[in-house]
Amino acid sequence: MDIRKAMKGILFDTGTRDVQIGFNYGDETEFTVRSSSELIECWQAFCKENGFKQSSVDYVESRY
Repeated sequence: MDIRKAMKGILFDTGTRDVQIGFNYGDETEFTVRSSSELIECWQAFCKENGFKQSSVDYVESRY
């Protein structure tokens, strides 16, 4: 699914947070970000660098 849909409900209210993204039915990565737009940018760059489809997101979880 698209990252915007997967991250629905995650609030970026203060400071930074670690966000884990599951993708390709078993792979995972984690980013430390301050906002939803920063998370989207990180995900797009990660996909481009590694040859993954941006729509390969299985889930997004916030780690406080």
